[in-house]
Amino acid sequence: AFAAGTSPADPLPFSVAGGSSQVTLTSSEREVWLRITPPVTLEATHFDLQTSGTLDTVLDVYANLADATAGEAIATDDDSGTGQNALIRV
Repeated sequence: AFAAGTSPADPLPFSVAGGSSQVTLTSSEREVWLRITPPVTLEATHFDLQTSGTLDTVLDVYANLADATAGEAIATDDDSGTGQNALIRV
């Protein structure tokens, strides 16, 4: 069995409410899967997803579980943020 957040089939729930949200990773974690669920009442045209810190990070965004399982990202970024951090607007 996988721990929550270690596979696309069992992502950590990640709620956004119009402000900044944070997930802290340790250097031993190679990847973390999140399911982003905006509130129904949130009127947003986009989300900025970015990383910060000293790890060289990559962000991949998938439309659904099937795409994630197949590795078919709708957006990906390596170093558009500060330093070696990723930044994606979706």
